[in-house]
Amino acid sequence: MNGVDGAISMMLVIVGLAAWVNGIAAHVLLVRMDKSHPNVLRRVGIQNVDWWFACLRGVFTLAMTQQGLSVPARTRWVLRGVVATYAVLIVYGIVTMLRL
Repeated sequence: MNGVDGAISMMLVIVGLAAWVNGIAAHVLLVRMDKSHPNVLRRVGIQNVDWWFACLRGVFTLAMTQQGLSVPARTRWVLRGVVATYAVLIVYGIVTMLRL
């Protein structure tokens, strides 16, 4: 393993840990919102906090569009972290497939 592969592996570990912490925080926030303000989630298409495609699309909508202005800034930043994590995972997957 050379220095570049070691650095990439370390970055992936750090991103992975951050993704787990952020994912758990996002799940807790969405479940709380589902109980306190279900109309906000329904408006962006989240029927259940199940992390399937409709839920992910709703998370993206709340994190990145004007519709997310109705949620607190902290919640919005946590959801943006989830969106960024998915983007990193997609890019990493593409790069990995191209290296094969």
